[in-house]
Amino acid sequence: MITILVPALLTGLMLGALRYWIGFFVIGHALFAALAATWIAGCLTRSTTSFRPWHGILAAVVLLAGEAVGFGLAQPWFDPLGWLVRVVSGDTVEYLFGIALVGGTVGRNFQMGVGGGFWLLFTLIDLIFFLLFMMIGLNTFVYREGE
Repeated sequence: MITILVPALLTGLMLGALRYWIGFFVIGHALFAALAATWIAGCLTRSTTSFRPWHGILAAVVLLAGEAVGFGLAQPWFDPLGWLVRVVSGDTVEYLFGIALVGGTVGRNFQMGVGGGFWLLFTLIDLIFFLLFMMIGLNTFVYREGE
């Protein structure tokens, strides 16, 4: 079990630091986090035990917790939950990497980052895709008996 948790935690730490320094890449974040968690769990449990879906779910939970810790460690002071409250209330913003690179009116509106309701909307969209990619990743490593 430790062989799943340590790589998931290290991946989450890296992902949190990258999210703080580079920005929030809305669907790309969900894709990488969900598939990395299920890939780590699938590859590391295939050689020792049979893969169970809860291995991937546990790896995803550890990866997201590691992301929060990595996000906090990247800040000048360790306060990931305080930052979350500030961005939801609109006191601070988070840079959206993918949307801010689009030109025109959309790019100008999101270049300075988003906070409050728009941040919650994009986080909800990312969470929906995260769950979708988790289901895809969990289904990838399920093997039938005799194969």
